[in-house]
Amino acid sequence: QARLLTLQAAHLMVAQVFAGGDEKEQQEGKRAGADGFLPREFAEEDFFETLRRHLNVFARDAARSAVTWSITFWRDGLQHEGTIRDLSRGGFFVRTPVEQPIGARLEISFQTPVDNPVRWVVGEAIVVRLGRDSDKGLGCRFFQLSSTSKANLEECLRLLAPELAVT
Repeated sequence: QARLLTLQAAHLMVAQVFAGGDEKEQQEGKRAGADGFLPREFAEEDFFETLRRHLNVFARDAARSAVTWSITFWRDGLQHEGTIRDLSRGGFFVRTPVEQPIGARLEISFQTPVDNPVRWVVGEAIVVRLGRDSDKGLGCRFFQLSSTSKANLEECLRLLAPELAVT
């Protein structure tokens, strides 16, 4: 048996690759800590779908609004700065020279200066893509936001693009 290990911040995802497909083998894998299973002969698409599912990485499902707002983010206790290039209900792209791996979990904090009073969005995000060359930065998916931060984000997006507001 081979095991595929992928690091997602502090959580280690384990997908077991098995020769057969019987229930007993999968149950043994679950008891040993496997999060997912792939047959020994698997399609590349199945492999990446398993990774996407366990890393919570999915296709962008919301329209984006262009912004140029400062953001502060932390990883492993280190503080970094960047500028949000675009924002959606599902996440954002931050321009920053700081490199982070895909799957890195970031603590985030930024103001939404489109209304008075200024509103804050504070929470966690996961890096899902890396910008290249002239567009260096991090594509991030919101992972955990408080109900207040979610409401602040929704109000901000409503003011930026009223036609996209959730009703």
